[in-house]
Amino acid sequence: MSSTIQILIGKVEAYKRKFYLNQLIKGLIVSFILIFLGYLSLNLIEYFAWLPSAFRMFLFYSFLLFLLYVVVWFVVIPIFNLVGYNKKMSVEQAAVFIGKYFPEIDDRLLNTFQLGTNYAAGLETDDLLLAAIEQRTKKLSVFKFENAVNMRENLRFTPYVLIIFFCFIIVWVISPAFFTEPSNRYIHYNQHFAKPLPFAVTLLTKNLKVMQYDDLTIDIEVTGEEIPDKFFIIFNGTTHLLEKKSTNNFEFHFSRVAESFTFHIESEEFKGDDYTIVVNPKPVLLSYQVEIDYPDYLQRLPEISKEENFISVPTGSKLNWQFYTRDSQGVILQMDTIPVGLKSNNGRFDYSYTILKNQQLRVIPFNQNFTEKQGITIIIEVINDNYPEINVSLEKENLGKTNYFTGIISDDYGFSDLRFRYKFFNATDEIISEGNIRVPFSAGLLQQQFYYSWNIDSILMPENSRIEAYFVVFDCDRIGGPKQRKSSTFQLKLITDKEIDSLIRHDEKEIADQLDKLKNENKKLKFEYDELAKSLMMKEKLDWKDKNQLQALLDRQQKLQSNFEDLKEKQQSMIELNKDKNTANELLAQKQEDIQKLFDDVIPEDLKKMMEELKELLKETNKDKVKEMLEKFKESSSEIEKMLDRDLALLNQLKVEKELNEFIEQLKKLSESAKNLGDSLKSGESKDKDLANEIEKNQDDFKKLTQELDSIQSKNKKLEQPFDLPPTDEKENSVNQKMEESKDKMSEGDMENAGEKQEEAGDEMEEMADQLAMSMEESMEEQLAEDAQQLRNLLENVLRASNEQEQLLNRVKSIDDDDPGFNEIVIKQKSLKDGFMVVEDSLIALAKRQVAIQQFVFDELKSIKNQFGISLGALNERYLAKVLESDQYTIMGLNNLALMLSEALNEMEQKMGKESSMGGKGKPKPGKGSGKSVKGMKQMQEALGKKMKQKGEQQGKSSGQGMTSEEFAKMAAEQEAIRQQLQQYLDELKKEGNLGEGGLQNAIKDMEKIEEDLVNKRLNREMIDRQQEIMSRLLESEKAEKERDQEERRESNEFKGDNKGNLGDKLSYKRLDKEQSDLLLKAPVELRPYYRSKANEYFMQINK
Repeated sequence: MSSTIQILIGKVEAYKRKFYLNQLIKGLIVSFILIFLGYLSLNLIEYFAWLPSAFRMFLFYSFLLFLLYVVVWFVVIPIFNLVGYNKKMSVEQAAVFIGKYFPEIDDRLLNTFQLGTNYAAGLETDDLLLAAIEQRTKKLSVFKFENAVNMRENLRFTPYVLIIFFCFIIVWVISPAFFTEPSNRYIHYNQHFAKPLPFAVTLLTKNLKVMQYDDLTIDIEVTGEEIPDKFFIIFNGTTHLLEKKSTNNFEFHFSRVAESFTFHIESEEFKGDDYTIVVNPKPVLLSYQVEIDYPDYLQRLPEISKEENFISVPTGSKLNWQFYTRDSQGVILQMDTIPVGLKSNNGRFDYSYTILKNQQLRVIPFNQNFTEKQGITIIIEVINDNYPEINVSLEKENLGKTNYFTGIISDDYGFSDLRFRYKFFNATDEIISEGNIRVPFSAGLLQQQFYYSWNIDSILMPENSRIEAYFVVFDCDRIGGPKQRKSSTFQLKLITDKEIDSLIRHDEKEIADQLDKLKNENKKLKFEYDELAKSLMMKEKLDWKDKNQLQALLDRQQKLQSNFEDLKEKQQSMIELNKDKNTANELLAQKQEDIQKLFDDVIPEDLKKMMEELKELLKETNKDKVKEMLEKFKESSSEIEKMLDRDLALLNQLKVEKELNEFIEQLKKLSESAKNLGDSLKSGESKDKDLANEIEKNQDDFKKLTQELDSIQSKNKKLEQPFDLPPTDEKENSVNQKMEESKDKMSEGDMENAGEKQEEAGDEMEEMADQLAMSMEESMEEQLAEDAQQLRNLLENVLRASNEQEQLLNRVKSIDDDDPGFNEIVIKQKSLKDGFMVVEDSLIALAKRQVAIQQFVFDELKSIKNQFGISLGALNERYLAKVLESDQYTIMGLNNLALMLSEALNEMEQKMGKESSMGGKGKPKPGKGSGKSVKGMKQMQEALGKKMKQKGEQQGKSSGQGMTSEEFAKMAAEQEAIRQQLQQYLDELKKEGNLGEGGLQNAIKDMEKIEEDLVNKRLNREMIDRQQEIMSRLLESEKAEKERDQEERRESNEFKGDNKGNLGDKLSYKRLDKEQSDLLLKAPVELRPYYRSKANEYFMQINK
């Protein structure tokens, strides 16, 4: 059965082979037709369209994909089926196709295969089935199954193939370019093919190579029947128009071509071929540098100079060149027409040599394509070693013993030494001494300034000698040796103490005069500020005249400040000059320094800011703001006036102290000279003529000194509180008489008695000097004690005012603005303000004698006065919140002021303690140890009397207009303060057991009457007379006080025992201090914690 089935299967396989062969033949024919048609279509399109490269590329690869698809589908797959690689058709499928072709067979062939398959699989084993299969097989074996494939059907494609073939032959014969040219353009789709046009373009520029950064011109020639008017060149994505030189010639110019690129020519439908311009790199010198290795003796580190076309170097320097290039094969150095070739070291070329003369160096880089013709030129200048230069000047403004030199030295390479040399010449111009001093300098700095100061006092010089001084500078030339240059010679002279004194006195007079001028100018400014402010009250706004006037005032204010700054500098110069004196007094020098510090506080710090604000206000027309600012300027001018008055008073006082000290020193020297002269007269060692000249000289010197003393006493009397100096007329007459007697005795030949008289004259001069010195010292101590007591009293008044102001604040807190008692508060506040004015006046007067009162005290005074004014204004307006705020500020200001005054008092008491421990003058007088004296109170009363007299005269001339209530209250407060001090002084006298001062008690009663009159606003002739009576009683008390003082002094001088220090004075001083401290401690004043601690520290310190 299996062989029978296999026969049928073999016939079916033959059918399948023929079937696939038929498909292959049909696929070849169809694919040929499709491929040829596609190829023909592409050629047809390109032949006429001349497609761009992108379209040609797209169609080319599309055709290849189409070709691949057709071949695979119609050829490759049928071949795989034919050779059996692809078994798509099964026996059953073939049986179905065969059954369809042979109706007789129908589905019997398929059923036979199915039965055979079942029987072979063992599903059915019936013999009858097997017989049926064999029977069917025999019947079907007679058919040729391959006849079911009709290969003649392929003949229907023959006409199409023939048509295509003959068309191809015809077109090929007629126009073979139809196939060749489009095919070539498709194959070379990335190339540009120009469409045949009626013209041709020829590139005339054949050499497209150019050196980097050179220019290149592209020329084209156009031939043909029709020539376009415009041609364009396209490169680097940009399009540019070619310049038309003639009908058929065009060109384009490339400038400074930097790198290679491609271009082509276009015009309408024309697009030319791509051309490449090749750029050959040019050799470039990128940079260069030279390391200058200086000769060793110059001691200079090597330096590097970069890309300099001109360099200067010392002779013998070694130059190490480094040249950096790009695209260079080598570098040529041309030195003095001699070329030197350098080899490359990774793009760097090195060359070194030692230079001895000036030189021009040309650097020329090159490569295989190009050699630079010019290159760069470097000029090298060789500097020879020149002489050094020196220029020195002497500070002409310096008049002391220290000479200040300023000099400039310069050299081309540096210095090895700088010297200051001097020579001393005697009266006969012989060199008696010389010196050579090394001056500091910087060796490597070619030009430098130096300063040198030389104190002639450091050298012992004989009288009538002169000095020549100069500087010498040396360079550092080691080859030819150091060269030197000498400065100009200076003729110097030692200034004496007398010359310094003369200069100082001249400066002191200038300073005093200038201070007085500044004070007057400040007063004028103050007056004009006030007048301008008044004039503005009548105007609505500022006009140009007002602005000009304001600007003029500002200019004058600025000039005043500038003049004061010059004055400060002159004062400082005078202080420095005074230090050059051999006999300079340290205490006086310190006082000068303290006064100089006070000068710094004269001009308020905020004045400059106020001036700037006023300048800004000038740009506006707001008169109210300007008026307000003018009031501030007026207040500032008042403060400046006070400070100038104070500084002038302190300077005058210091001047008297200094001149008196100098007088005492000179008198002692003259005393020593007279004693020495007396010894010489007795011994007879000197010639009579020389001795007579010396006596004459001493007489003249003493006469000059007495005249100087008269001048000092005259200046002393002009002080606000003069020093108590004793009369010296008796001593002066005695000295003159003894010197004259000495002269007469000498002329008589009685040398012994002449010498005795000279010695007596010297002793009396010494006594006179000691007496003046003692009086000066005691007067200063008394003044310091008086001022300290006055400061204590002021401190008590400030603390009392603070307490009363606080009580007033508490009343304001608990009262309504409609309370009837409100007027009492206003009156009390006004009374406190008037009383404080007395404190202010007293402090100003005290500050004119004591530098311990610093500027911040006056700043606080100003602040307190402002707060008093604000408080009064708020009280009048019943603005209680403002009153409370202002009162709190007032209390804080008073407490601050109390602290400041206590610190100033502490400083003064420390000074008193030092003088007491150093002097041992004995027990102080009542009032003096505590600071109060009849003399001081007399001066205060005298000042008040003058004021009352002046006001009374004004009242008589003013047509009925009297003094204001404020003026009456102020004078009443001043009188009360003087009376209280006098009462304290009288109480102290009673404690000491002195009960004979009944005149003072009467003076106190008269003062009470004056107070009553002032409170009642009475100012009459009776009050003036009462004032004169008070002055008479005070004058008598002052004389009594002086007598007691002289008695105590005599007792002190008679004491010859061991001095253990001023114990009695110290105990008395401590007792009075304790009384004052207890008074302060008992005062019911509420201080803030900080000020309370400060006050406690003060009390603890003074109780030690």
